[in-house]
Amino acid sequence: MLERMRTGLANFMMPGAVKQDLTESIGSAVFSPSATGGTPPRLGTKELLLAYSKMPWLRAVVNKTATSVGNTNWQLFVLRPGGQRSAILPQKIQRSDFFLRKKLLKQASTRGDLVEIEEHPLLDLLHHGNEAMLGEDILQVTQIHMDLAGESFWILEKDGLGTPTAFWPLPPDWVREFPTKERPTWRIRLSATEIEVPISEIVAFLDLDPANPYSRGTGIAKSLGDELETDEYAAKHLKNFFFNRARPDLIISGDGISREDTLRMEEKWLEKHQGFWQAFKPSFLSRKVEIKELGQSFENMQMIEIRKHERDTVIQVYGAPPEKFGILTQSNRSTIEAADFFWAKDIVLPRQERIRNTLQKRVVPKFDERLILDFETPIVQDKEFRLKAMSRATWAYSIDEWRKLADQPPLDDKGNLHVVPVNMRPIDLEAGETPEPEEPEETPEPEEPEETPEPEEEGKWPGAEVFNSIGEKILEIEPQLVEAVQKKLNKS
Repeated sequence: MLERMRTGLANFMMPGAVKQDLTESIGSAVFSPSATGGTPPRLGTKELLLAYSKMPWLRAVVNKTATSVGNTNWQLFVLRPGGQRSAILPQKIQRSDFFLRKKLLKQASTRGDLVEIEEHPLLDLLHHGNEAMLGEDILQVTQIHMDLAGESFWILEKDGLGTPTAFWPLPPDWVREFPTKERPTWRIRLSATEIEVPISEIVAFLDLDPANPYSRGTGIAKSLGDELETDEYAAKHLKNFFFNRARPDLIISGDGISREDTLRMEEKWLEKHQGFWQAFKPSFLSRKVEIKELGQSFENMQMIEIRKHERDTVIQVYGAPPEKFGILTQSNRSTIEAADFFWAKDIVLPRQERIRNTLQKRVVPKFDERLILDFETPIVQDKEFRLKAMSRATWAYSIDEWRKLADQPPLDDKGNLHVVPVNMRPIDLEAGETPEPEEPEETPEPEEPEETPEPEEEGKWPGAEVFNSIGEKILEIEPQLVEAVQKKLNKS
């Protein structure tokens, strides 16, 4: 039975040069049997899958989403508390949602307990996929199946030890019936052949139907059936109008006109008015005729408005920002930049998390149950918000952190320095430090005004005062000099 399954898959999905056996052993079960028995695929599943290649706006939304999911960068970690050699089973981290898991991983990394595994067979499996498809392509088609039909399936190829070495995507309409308690196998139809595959060989990704969560999945495109068909019919109507309308623009008739006169009038009419250069020329007739125009206005039919409405409905039902599809009628720079944030947070991240949770539970234990499967966040940081937050306390961030915000390389030696104002100092509130009260600044005493020199009299020599003082000193000692000279003369 398994040999038939391998052969069928090879014929459908692999080139002749790489056709090989797929599955050689059976591991643990990966999907619980259905409680309601075998359920065929929903009506229209194949049509929805085909609509992806025919309906432009459905493809635009689903393809952009799936491409983003396909670009997931996977990571693998183990937890070794205290640097011990053997890893532990971190169930809390494995079961946490994205944001809590990132928080717990960061805490473990700060303690030095987290070890990232950069090379592992599981990472090779998620990257390489199989011999015919890359892992990125398989993730993309898996998400396309989820958005269209609400379910996707992988069949695992294993080695002799039961470890997965490749995985192959199965279209939802190929899976005819789910396992049951009485028949714990998947029923797969390949062309005219039906094959039963053990439940241990299939990994199922399901968007559960709330009306019957034990049955098949349900996709978003299923709820858009009428809208998608309306847009498709409108497009076909426009195509047929320009290609082959099967009706004339004018009907010309008159009483008493014979067949010969009708043919002769038609020939003259076309000769006189057909062609670009013959336009707007009048025509004169010698008898009464009736001319009826069969016009059709797309404006009156609101054809453009209908197609825009259906386009907007598809985008809104998938919850995507219109800016991601070039619809900028009511957009500005802020909404365009915010669109990337909401796209990653509300569209891409939940889909990545759904696939990760399924792989963590169904595939990771086949390698080592202690492994933590994770992926790099697709959320784009809001640089404007971060700049405002950092500007409130510029000294709290290093030079390299500021350079990183500006998309500049770090500095070699001074990148860890902080530019702190001279009148500030850091304190540790947890250690009991309290900020010292600031001393009041001394008010400087007012300076005495400089004496303004008296203005000099006009015509007065600037050195007169000095000369006069010297003259007064000479006059004071003059009698003593005269007396000394007289005594000298008397002795001689």
